[in-house]
Amino acid sequence: MSSTIQLTSLNWDAALKAVRGALEQAEKLEIAVCAVVMDRGGNQIAAGRDPRAPFHSQGIAADKATTAAGFGMPTSQWWGFVEQMDSPGITAGLPTTDRLVVFGGGVPVYQGGELIAGIGVSGGSEEQDEECARAGLALAGLVAEPS
Repeated sequence: MSSTIQLTSLNWDAALKAVRGALEQAEKLEIAVCAVVMDRGGNQIAAGRDPRAPFHSQGIAADKATTAAGFGMPTSQWWGFVEQMDSPGITAGLPTTDRLVVFGGGVPVYQGGELIAGIGVSGGSEEQDEECARAGLALAGLVAEPS
């Protein structure tokens, strides 16, 4: 067994395309958002912000992207996942977990079945944010589900 592993990461060009696609979709929806792409280690690859977006949207978008990249599922699915566990300890602990978001707007990024990043959008409703994130992935030729 090797003592090292190799991970695939998203390059900056694809990350910027995803951010651009998310912001363009937000314009179509007539909302002001921030979009952030994070790698699996929680490092920012790309970000963009409509100047009209709420101040806190940048941090929330980054946390949504980090959650999606860390767990490989859309942040919109988190609450249902937690409810299935039926654990008061987990339910109480989630709000205190740094950078974990349990509401919509964060979507994982997969390449060849491998989780490589996450994109988060904040500024609209949960549904609008996720729609923008998925539009960003589509523009960059990326997918949100393992193939």
